[in-house]
Amino acid sequence: MNGGFFPLDGFMDKITYHSVIHEMRLPDGSIWPIPIIFDIDHQTFDRIKTATKIALKNTEGTILAYLDISEIWQPEKSLEAELVYGTTSEEHPGVSFLFNQTGDYYVGGKITPIQLPKHYDFQEFRKTPEELKAHFKNQGYQRIVAFQTRNPLHKAHLALISNAVKGIDGHLLLHPTVGMTKPGDVDHFTRVKCYQKFLPYCNASVTLSLLPLSMRMAGPKEAIWHAIIRRNYGATHFIIGRDHAGPGKDSTGKDFYPPYAAQELANCLGIELSQEKLDYITKNLFGGAGTFRKGQIGSWKDFFSKEQLCLFNQKWGIFQKALGYSLYE
Repeated sequence: MNGGFFPLDGFMDKITYHSVIHEMRLPDGSIWPIPIIFDIDHQTFDRIKTATKIALKNTEGTILAYLDISEIWQPEKSLEAELVYGTTSEEHPGVSFLFNQTGDYYVGGKITPIQLPKHYDFQEFRKTPEELKAHFKNQGYQRIVAFQTRNPLHKAHLALISNAVKGIDGHLLLHPTVGMTKPGDVDHFTRVKCYQKFLPYCNASVTLSLLPLSMRMAGPKEAIWHAIIRRNYGATHFIIGRDHAGPGKDSTGKDFYPPYAAQELANCLGIELSQEKLDYITKNLFGGAGTFRKGQIGSWKDFFSKEQLCLFNQKWGIFQKALGYSLYE
């Protein structure tokens, strides 16, 4: 409701939901890798199945928004798990939550906001996207590096953050999530106190703000989602860490996601998130194509960057698979 999920204006309908889980895109083509749904149980379904509008309330009964219902349907959760998380194993915390705590019906529709939820802790650090963007503008910050974290910070984080900010001569947005994270994580009350103690040691100008977000632990796809959210909060750059938003290993010791899969996916999709990246790839693509027009024999892959090969796979991979060919690595 605060604009952090722009361009969404409510919970996804069935068409949007399937577009996201299958293609990582909204129906208009915009990148969006994580489904945003309003789930309900059987009892609630029986109560609202003929309704056209419902009130969304907090636990105290205060109305936060109205939802104009466009559709109610039953999802295929195993398909959602496989496409979003890459696994149906309940050892993955996101899959476990989906199978065991998410309702069997999804409700789609547009939200009409009434008021934001009230929080009584760390209020000075709970800034909306518009408030943060106004702050950056008033301070004259033009290049803002956002750093996502769900853990207390340590010296390696300090070095990473400092180098990133120095590299673009920018300002740091320290933007930790304070919603649901991985089971066993340090609670957000303790973490925020750690962040406050950390600030004097940060060798950069920094703004601390809390992000009210429930993490899915969806690894690479969640990393892209985090980047989009931070863009909505005014960031121009985003740090993607090792095994970003990953839940770690399963019971056999195998990683759910490769450690640098998030960076690789970000490089693939960066062509659409950054005009600078688009210009770079376009110049390289057409600048090196003359050899092939002349018909000279050689290894075509040597003339294309990793980003270009990744883009090729993204746009044409489905056709390669359909024809029985493997993707170009």
